[in-house]
Amino acid sequence: MKDPVVVDGRWTLGALLGKGGSGRVWRARDAISGQEVALKLVRVNSTEHQSRVEREILAMRLLRLPGIVQLLDTGFYLGEPYIVMELAPGAHFPGARAVRTWDVLRAPTLRLCEALGRVHAMGIVHRDLKPANVLVDGKDHVTILDFGLAKGTPGEATTTKVGTFVGTPRYLAPEQLAAETVDARADLFALGVMLFEALSGEPPFADADFMKRMVASQECQRLSLDEIAPEVPRGIRNVVHALLSHRATERPQNALDLYALLSAGGEGWEEERFRLPLMGVAATMAEVVGTVVAGRSMQVGGPGGSGRTRFVRELRARLEAVGVEAMNHHVRPAPAQRPGAGLRRGDPPRGTGGG
Repeated sequence: MKDPVVVDGRWTLGALLGKGGSGRVWRARDAISGQEVALKLVRVNSTEHQSRVEREILAMRLLRLPGIVQLLDTGFYLGEPYIVMELAPGAHFPGARAVRTWDVLRAPTLRLCEALGRVHAMGIVHRDLKPANVLVDGKDHVTILDFGLAKGTPGEATTTKVGTFVGTPRYLAPEQLAAETVDARADLFALGVMLFEALSGEPPFADADFMKRMVASQECQRLSLDEIAPEVPRGIRNVVHALLSHRATERPQNALDLYALLSAGGEGWEEERFRLPLMGVAATMAEVVGTVVAGRSMQVGGPGGSGRTRFVRELRARLEAVGVEAMNHHVRPAPAQRPGAGLRRGDPPRGTGGG
């Protein structure tokens, strides 16, 4: 029988908890305190990989927050770095329960939104959110793991080469697959994939070529929860579908907004998705409709892909529903440097029907 491996004269390795391309994670015992911990032995195979290890350690030092795995120690063993973390309890998201209705998923999902909101508030994007990196315990508390691909830490240098991507493809947003600049909405896309899978038992994108089309910035046909999981509340289905939007501008814009939407059962998403600046304040679709019905004209501005045309199309449908005609005379799309920059109240329309 082999003697147990003792790392750095302190950490006695036990059972293997998991392994991946960057190394292995072991259950370990601290010889000083007797505490059970998780110890990650990292195999560094490139300068880029070394940068990611340093980024993971820095991110964990910054993120001493509820819902985030806590860093306990770091060091080197046989010339390779190791990371000691708290041994977080739980099973991979959505947890160990066999039943996965929205009623069951609601609590861990909302707690995951809270934890992500804290991460994003620190200016950090996880970039590898997936079930294996989120633990859910028996009380629905969550712990986010593995910040090796996190982006946004101070002093960070870009390590992703043009034309490549990092992360697990199944959970990556289109902009991430295309190796474009990403923000918190990429993590929300990943959460959308996780929720779709948990609620339906199926991945949202069944086409084997979906990655190629996403990288080429082409729309990719996804499955519909309406058809394969109709028992999921309609508002929740709508929000999950929105999280999987090809364009980041059409998703919920941050984790705390998503928390509010899911807490309300998805109610209000049809209004919230069109929240744009209006004369310096936030305006929902209902407020814009009211402005036009009152006889004022406006321009809807934003760069290509910002949702400007879609906004106007939806606004036209809303106005026709309340009997307002000559839509194009009241509201028109106009180019702008940023989404919503050109949305403003205009002068009253002149002439019959608003000229």
